[in-house]
Amino acid sequence: MSEVGTAQRDNAVPEVSYYKDEYTITSGLILTVNHGLPKRPRQIFLKLKNKVAELGYAVNDEVELTASASVSIAANSTQLKVVFATLPSIVNFSTNAVTAITNTSWNLVIKAEV
Repeated sequence: MSEVGTAQRDNAVPEVSYYKDEYTITSGLILTVNHGLPKRPRQIFLKLKNKVAELGYAVNDEVELTASASVSIAANSTQLKVVFATLPSIVNFSTNAVTAITNTSWNLVIKAEV
């Protein structure tokens, strides 16, 4: 399900500019993927994509994650690495309470840009 995008400026040869894919979330997730980009990405985005309505979110809503004590993100010239110490917690859209997600209700979306 990987996507590879291209960017073109003027008459330049198109170059791979981004990587995007979606993954199943498991408790204690350790994920290493080959990104296929020409160099280490300068930006990496993690999002949770809702698959089963939960915590006040609708199906296909996306919530952005950032690196924290329980989520780490790393990249090199060939790979992206994501580690979850615990299931991510997000703010419940209905109650404003911080709540751990149900892993089967969400997928992890990774996007990296050169």
